[in-house]
Parts: sequence; C-alpha cells; structure tokens
Amino acid sequence: MDLRFINKDLRIMRIDLINDKSIWESFVKSCDEYTLFHSWSWGEFNLLTGNKIWRLGIYEGDELVGAALVLGIKAKRGSFLFVPHGPINRSWETGTRNKEYIEKLKQLLAFLKNLAEKEKYNFIRISPLAARNKEKEEIFRNLGLRKAPIHMHAESTLLLDITKPDEELLAQMRKTTRYLIRQAKKEGVRIETEDPLTGKNFLRLQSDVANRKHFVAFSKKQIEGEVESLGKGGELVIFNASYDGEIVASALIISYGYRAFYYQAASASKFKNIPSPYLLVWRAIQEAKKRGCTTFDFYGASPDNQPNHPWAGPTLFKKGFGGYRVDYLPAQDFIVSWKYWFTWVVETARRIKRGF
Repeated sequence: MDLRFINKDLRIMRIDLINDKSIWESFVKSCDEYTLFHSWSWGEFNLLTGNKIWRLGIYEGDELVGAALVLGIKAKRGSFLFVPHGPINRSWETGTRNKEYIEKLKQLLAFLKNLAEKEKYNFIRISPLAARNKEKEEIFRNLGLRKAPIHMHAESTLLLDITKPDEELLAQMRKTTRYLIRQAKKEGVRIETEDPLTGKNFLRLQSDVANRKHFVAFSKKQIEGEVESLGKGGELVIFNASYDGEIVASALIISYGYRAFYYQAASASKFKNIPSPYLLVWRAIQEAKKRGCTTFDFYGASPDNQPNHPWAGPTLFKKGFGGYRVDYLPAQDFIVSWKYWFTWVVETARRIKRGF
C-alpha cells in the first residue's frame, strides 16, 4: 500500500510499510522524543492480543522523515485505527517547520482514511506526542479532528532527570519520601527483580488493589502479553518488594531508549504501613540509570486542580520523587463512519462513571 504526494518544493512524499525491525528501531530512537508505544515490541504485543498493526514510514524521496505505528482495534464499543504517541519525527513538528508538520499530518490522515474504509474501521484515533497548547489544538481541529471522549494513554505525566548523582536525586526528593525510603530499608524490605518473568505476583497484587479501589484491572491476558513481548528483549523488568518473607509490592518497569517507564504497580493492603513502594521505585530509578536511561517517566498524573481525581493519591506519591510535569495533547478522533457516534456515547458514559 503506497500513497504518494508532491509538495511545494516538488519533492515526492510517500507513505510505505516498514517491515524491517532494525530500520524501524533505528529511526524511532533517532527522534528527539518517543515512547515505548512506538517501539517494535509494542507492535508485537498488539499482534498477540489480536489487533492488526501497520508500521508506516513517511518518506521524502528516499529519506525516512516520519513514522507511525497504527493499531487496528476492534472492540465491543467500536472499531478504529489508533496511533499511540505518534506520529513521530526528527524535526518537522516545531518552530518554523510547523507547516511541514501540518502537511505530513494531512498525508497521514489521507492514508489512514483510505485504510480505515478498506478495512471497515469507523474512525481514526491519534494520541499525539505533542505539548498541549492552543496552537496544536487548532492544528488538529483545522484538519477535521475532535477531542476523543476518553484517553488511551496517560496525557499528563511526571518526568525525572536521572542523569544526576544518587545523592543529588535523593536531595531533591520530598523530605517524607527520603525518610520512607530509609525506613523501608530499616524494616527489612528487600527489592528483587523477577526471573523468570511471569507477572504472577503483580497480577495477584493488582487484583487486591482493584477490589480495594473498585476499578477494572488490566486483564491476565494483557499483562502476560506485555511480559512476553517486552520481556523477550529485556525491555520490561518486574521489580518485587518482599517483607517478612512475602511479596508485598510489584511494579512493571519498561526501559526503551532514553526513557524508563513506571508502567504499572500494585501493593498489598495487608502491609500498607510498610513503605515498600518507595524503596521499590528508588531501586527502579537506580536500575534505569545503569541501563543508560536519562529520564524516568512516572507515566500518569492527575490534574493539579482536581484533589478528588481518581489518580490524586498515586500522583502525590510520584511527586515526592521530584521531577517536572508534562501535559500532552488529548487523544484526537477523525470520523470515518456515522458509527463513530455509538462509540462516543459508550466512551463518554464510561468516562463519567470513572470520575475522569
């Protein structure tokens, strides 16, 4: 499948499939910003779950200048094409090159609309890795997209620069966080990585948290798929915290390129007074540094002005480690079929029920 355009500079622009892992990974990691959701392994994980995937390259002549991982999702609430944290590029998003960014988005949308109609998907959803501001919102609105009723991935997060020495990282933490890390050590909490990777401890603790907090947990199939796809290449590490001979906290940490993600975590209510999660996160940060990561992504933060938000508690915990906040543009929808509105109603009701 090949879509070609001619831009004002008479350069041929085209979109083609990329089936070579080395080409894909090399390009993704050459970009200034990217996340695990555009990794080769994330595509493989989606194949395991039954989704179709397309790894698209945007070319100017023979030069690869952009990429988009596209997932074909068919769910009860509707079928759609999804671009997670993309498309990504080296330079055509910011500054004086905004026109180029808009032009390539037009091309990608034209390609995806054609693909959606051919494959019977009702809409296209893009979660752009772009800073949330009025300029970006206007760009997507002028291209015919609208804000999605729900988020697909975290649209606000906390990032920590981990290039500093451990002593400096500890010094910039909240005083209480430093104290609880030391307290966990005194209490005899031990942090170990899981080998072989199974995710069974995380699944058990996640079930405990879900029952306690009354939310729908990630399925066993999804966790096992992530462990298989991302663990195979060593990108995913499971950290377990044990106390008094029992595993009381577990976290899935994913390292991809320059960034490590505090992707998912759970702890036992039985030992809520033991500050094991604090020591676990600190050990994960130290391991990310050893792997050459420069940024630790706490992946998800509640709005600053919503103290009753469902994520307010976890966000307060994450803030204790320092770092800074980043807000991304909300997921954007491009309607292909009138059936989109059924999905819109279902997702809107789901968002309201969950308190987001």
